[in-house]
Amino acid sequence: MRHIRRLLLIAALLYTFGFELGSVHGTPPTTHVFTGLVASGPTPSGPSSQTHPIPVEAGDLLDVTLDYGGTIGCGITLLEIEIDGTTYPIPYSGFLFSGTTHYTAQATVAGNLLIVVRIGCAHSPSPSGNTMSYTLTVGINIATPPVPPPNNPFATEEAAGLWRVATIPVVIYSPTFAAVCDGKLFIEIWALNEHAIWQPALYITKAELAALPEFPSENLLIARVDTISVYKLTTGEYQVNVGPLKDGKVHVVIFEGIPPAHTYRYTFYATP
Repeated sequence: MRHIRRLLLIAALLYTFGFELGSVHGTPPTTHVFTGLVASGPTPSGPSSQTHPIPVEAGDLLDVTLDYGGTIGCGITLLEIEIDGTTYPIPYSGFLFSGTTHYTAQATVAGNLLIVVRIGCAHSPSPSGNTMSYTLTVGINIATPPVPPPNNPFATEEAAGLWRVATIPVVIYSPTFAAVCDGKLFIEIWALNEHAIWQPALYITKAELAALPEFPSENLLIARVDTISVYKLTTGEYQVNVGPLKDGKVHVVIFEGIPPAHTYRYTFYATP
């Protein structure tokens, strides 16, 4: 009975809030658009990079989108974006690649927040180098003042012990800090069925999570249902893949800890 009440609660929350992530009180957003080209190789060398300084005020919320495409000619390749000192891998596949990644960040101090796009090439038997062209779009919402909005749309979920890790084509939940302290441990994913009704799609139990190694020797598939796959990475982080969907996109969320101490996400197109 308790489980049924919980399902009804989550269903009502999803119906009420959908994909809404709350609002930011402030001036209309400012957008910066940059285009660039990075290349590295063919000889062994350090990464080539381009740095884009973004003028910000403390509390500004940044929405960063990277559209990219290029070629790989090195046996060992480094491809990444760094946002305010935090580095994220840029996914690629094959010798020709393209995709779109999305990130969010919040400025903690006023000044120039640095975004660096970086590519590297290590030696291979017949190296020909790596190249990538890109368009970087940075939207800025100026928070006034830089504090969370007064109305938390997820307060009811959190009161029920549910922490919304991410909202992509699915909704990913973990227990809140308080629920973890009470002994709860799980990963729960909800998705729309063929009738566009939200329902539980995947649930990973405390016993299943506790049985996993802290740092697997290789990325470990924990569970897979339809287009949803959950992994534990060699870094100790968890990764949820959704796709490829009908549009060819694969949505990826990576989070550290339960509940997450750090979360990031990106989207790419699956190779046909």
